[in-house]
Amino acid sequence: MRRVFWLFACFLLAGSLGFGVGVVVPLSQEKRKDLSSYSAEDRRFVETFQLMTRLKWADERATAALEDPQKTTEERRQMLLEELQSVAEAQLQHHPPELDSLIKAQAGMASLRLALLEEAGGKSQAAQEYLTKAQDYLKQAGWRDNSESNLRSIMQPQLGGPGKL
Repeated sequence: MRRVFWLFACFLLAGSLGFGVGVVVPLSQEKRKDLSSYSAEDRRFVETFQLMTRLKWADERATAALEDPQKTTEERRQMLLEELQSVAEAQLQHHPPELDSLIKAQAGMASLRLALLEEAGGKSQAAQEYLTKAQDYLKQAGWRDNSESNLRSIMQPQLGGPGKL
């Protein structure tokens, strides 16, 4: 439990310092075989770290696509859908229960970004569906205020202000 906490703390620190991009822990077949000699706790630690790294990588790629003025709306949508796919895979993968809220929060934020992207493209029905999903995910993650106005205010700085998508 303590290892998961420290791993999570290091992961957040690395991400906030910009080390999350490109920091992927590749495990060759030989190293995977070596993991079998580790204790169950150590294997769980490595698997948790890999899961968190994949989620961070997906988030960084989607964020970069949103910030790149040369990306088309379809390319941005595709990156956000890939992030949601990574989150869905993470939900299916065995992981410590402590990560449930992190996974749900990431799914909620990706859904919210998709909602705003669809809204900017004039697709109000798709935008509303993604917004509803985002609110559901964030409620499951333990967010107290997942109202539309609060979620929009959270996303505006990331999107560069109103209408910047």
